[in-house]
Amino acid sequence: MIAAGDLLAASPRIAQGLALVVLIGAVALLVRSLFAASRPAPDARATIGRRHELALLGLVLTGAVAMRLAWCRSDLTAPFWFPEAETLHVAKLLQSGTAWSAWRRSWGNFQVGWLHDSPLMLPVALAFQRVLGPSFHLPLVIGAFYGTAGVLLAWAAGRAAHSPPVGLLFAAFVAASPLELVWSRLGGLYIACVPQVLLTIWLGLQAGRRGSLVLAVLSGLVAWSSLYYYYAARVAIPLVLVAVAQGLQRTRTSFLKAVALVACPALTMAAVFLLCRMEAVLPTVWPSYTGYIGNRGEHSLAEVLQTMRGSVDELDRQLRYALEQYFLYDRAGAGYFHGQWLQRGGGRALGWGIDHGGLCLAPAAALGGLGLLSALRRPTRSFLWLLLTAAGLALPVLSFTTARRLLVLDLGWCALASLGAFTVLRSRLCDALPPRVVGGLAVFAFALLGAWSFTCVTLLNATLPKGGGEPIPFGESGFGDGLTCLRCFEAGHEWRREFAAGAFVVLSENDLERENRTSPGGLPLYGKLAALVAGQPDRFLDLYAAMADFDVEPPSVGPLYDGTRMNFDAWVVERIEKAQPSRILWHFERPTQWERWLAGRLARAGGTLRTFTTPLSATPAIEVATPWAARDGAFAVLRELAAPLTGDPAACFELRKVATTHAESLPLALAGVPEERPAAAPDWAIGSWHVLQYRGRTMPATEPAGLAVERDAGMGGVRIHLLGRWGEYGIYEAPSGATRAASVPVSARQGLGCAVRVGERWWIVDPTTGRLLPTDPGAGWVPAGAWTGIGRTPDGDVLLASAEQALVVLDVARHAERARFSALVGPSRRVTTGECTPVLAGDGWYATFNNLTSALSVYDTAGRPLGTARLDRVLGLGANTITAVGAAGNRVGVGYATNVDTLELEVHPGCTVPASPSP
Repeated sequence: MIAAGDLLAASPRIAQGLALVVLIGAVALLVRSLFAASRPAPDARATIGRRHELALLGLVLTGAVAMRLAWCRSDLTAPFWFPEAETLHVAKLLQSGTAWSAWRRSWGNFQVGWLHDSPLMLPVALAFQRVLGPSFHLPLVIGAFYGTAGVLLAWAAGRAAHSPPVGLLFAAFVAASPLELVWSRLGGLYIACVPQVLLTIWLGLQAGRRGSLVLAVLSGLVAWSSLYYYYAARVAIPLVLVAVAQGLQRTRTSFLKAVALVACPALTMAAVFLLCRMEAVLPTVWPSYTGYIGNRGEHSLAEVLQTMRGSVDELDRQLRYALEQYFLYDRAGAGYFHGQWLQRGGGRALGWGIDHGGLCLAPAAALGGLGLLSALRRPTRSFLWLLLTAAGLALPVLSFTTARRLLVLDLGWCALASLGAFTVLRSRLCDALPPRVVGGLAVFAFALLGAWSFTCVTLLNATLPKGGGEPIPFGESGFGDGLTCLRCFEAGHEWRREFAAGAFVVLSENDLERENRTSPGGLPLYGKLAALVAGQPDRFLDLYAAMADFDVEPPSVGPLYDGTRMNFDAWVVERIEKAQPSRILWHFERPTQWERWLAGRLARAGGTLRTFTTPLSATPAIEVATPWAARDGAFAVLRELAAPLTGDPAACFELRKVATTHAESLPLALAGVPEERPAAAPDWAIGSWHVLQYRGRTMPATEPAGLAVERDAGMGGVRIHLLGRWGEYGIYEAPSGATRAASVPVSARQGLGCAVRVGERWWIVDPTTGRLLPTDPGAGWVPAGAWTGIGRTPDGDVLLASAEQALVVLDVARHAERARFSALVGPSRRVTTGECTPVLAGDGWYATFNNLTSALSVYDTAGRPLGTARLDRVLGLGANTITAVGAAGNRVGVGYATNVDTLELEVHPGCTVPASPSP
């Protein structure tokens, strides 16, 4: 059997061969037409028999359904996280009995971001899921319903606007469009905008053709309902007026009635607006997307137009980019993932073959261009399709180009392509051929176009790597939010079989970049979905979500339990005991050093450990299977992890809030220098995503792998050192404001908070491999370990946190290990992937911080534990909101949201030191 990669490699030659055959055929037809005896009347092929028309329509619809449902239970096309999540949302509504109340509430939502938020799409999803049940492929089936409806309505709209042949051609182009095909198979909210726009246009055309005020009112209501679909459908609101006007061209009616018919949809929409008692038009009708035009503080259409006039360069750039993506480049996908640019296929190079070109196939592009010329030649007969295309192009231009935002442009271009194809069929090229032969050639051409389109989609998906953050072919065009994770989908199917066999899965997911909310990979999602499909929805949980008491995954985003009454260990044990599984699977897809330590503990507690390769991790993944009979040992491990949270408040130290500093952006790193005289708060240097803040001044910077502040008596100020995650090294001087840029050689991107500066060198920890990577060439003396966090002591030593539950002090000057003692070291998961466990060092004390539980565990410099405090409770914060901690003297800095609170840490003299925690 020929491999998909081989077929993809051969596709340029196949494409060239097909192009040559088409060229030879066109030349042959042209030569034949020159010697033809007579030319049929142009209108002879403008009509078609009703039975013949319906037969051809059935053929088109059959092909459309086949392409949209073929191998629906496989991964023939990559899944998309957002449509897949809808199955969980709908299941929650069905199981909780709240579908009716949710549907009623959704009528007040005019900024629909999810399928289940739409009062018109939710009943469809409920019906499909009630009849077919939840499944991995259910979004594809629902998408096929909307996609096929779009094909049918394309025929109806084309027929009403022009003629039956144009309607069939329009339907055929929509059926064969790879963009429409992919988004039908992805399903979800987006594809439904296509039939919605076409339905509005068809009703408007019918209202004009028939002179029906009732249909005009109905078309206005349907246009208004576009607010309940993906925002691209809102182009139907102005287009309904254009459709009525074009429909009037094919009928004789009085001027006053024509005005009434065109005005009727507008008056209907205005009446609905008033009846709903809406306060403003723009916030209702204009899509709400932060940062895009119309969402920059404008309050009226005039202000929107003013913003557009001031953004000519931006609009020009987006226009060129949208046209390039649609016609020329990146059909195989491109985008950013883990800070790197991913480019699949031919990229931005013109060439032959399936992996080259834009989102529109070359034949459709060429025929659409011909149709555009034809429409411009007679604009009064085709201005509807010209405006549809222009409106579809305006969508990405006013926002940002992505594949799904080009769906309406693709619809308009398919309409123009149908006009172009009709022009060819009526040209001299086809004069010398019998009508049946012309029809047969047209059917064959569209069958070939559909086959090529389907082959493009399937081959590009078949050669898609199984890692995370892979651009979806025909689903991503450079924005980075049309990504997929085939390994995540595969893991979901594996877990479904485990659930069916009676297992309970506990996932430890630390790759927050792969699961970024803009386009998650879906490992936790497919775990939940697999449990639902297997009929065991309560047999899956995310350990880190339990530790943080907050789940970001659908369908219920928020706290998991009452953290004032229980800790995570009790909740996890309760969930597992209630399920009574045959065994517990502890899954670590991308194991960090801390997770390897935990897996080892679970294995020693009676579990069986196995490793396996996965494209989601550079090191082998781990799974520990705990038999039900050995569950008590595993539960004991969980209780040890939660032990610091269950004990009495820290008796040996006290934390008091003494100051608050405003941060310009989310704090990710804090560094401060103690004042010579005690002050309420040190002058914290605050590192954020793209800025560095010090004493109220902000400077552009990179994401901080390391941040250090030193006082320079000679310059009368401080010098701030920031090491970026790719080795960018910035030095900022205050108060002069002078900056210097350099670089530190690193082999890969470093984690947040994984570097400290000692002397003139940076010391870096990789919490995944456990390696210490100092830039000092003479650091060969450093001991190996499962290092997962790093800090710097006030006297210049390196303080390392080991996943083996220990703190180690390295004397850098003497090249020796100075101290090693037991300590609580938690997992390194905060806001991104590959972060280090926070390690603090103040005057006479050390500390580790667990971002998930907000627990600060403090030790004196001799290694004696002083206790653990929950910083979220000290400050009255919600769970898992702290994003940065720092130490300076006897002060602890705590960053969250746009604040940095300073706490004074006071160690009680002569306190009783509790027993050292067991690792």
